[in-house]
Amino acid sequence: LNSKRAIAAYLNCDLIAETATKLGILVIADEVYGHIVFGSTPFLPMGLFASIVPVLTLGSIYKRWIVLRWRIGWIVTNDPNGILNSSGLRFLSLYVSQFILFVSS
Repeated sequence: LNSKRAIAAYLNCDLIAETATKLGILVIADEVYGHIVFGSTPFLPMGLFASIVPVLTLGSIYKRWIVLRWRIGWIVTNDPNGILNSSGLRFLSLYVSQFILFVSS
């Protein structure tokens, strides 16, 4: 494991989370290729930083496990502080996920 790269990746994700908090926005993390890493640097999901900023994580069966013709995906809400609940955005994320599933079927 290259610890310098791992620390740099962590600091980059932390900077994204801190910046999003300052701007008052959430992070949408497209992690459909999250299992692909280069070298020995581990993959860091943005959900690790949900204590700083709410994170919506997108995933896909087709991209992650190469299941041909299966256009199934998901949205995971990482919000341990309940910011999405208090702002009403949790309802929006549920609506978007239902819409996406409807369009894909």
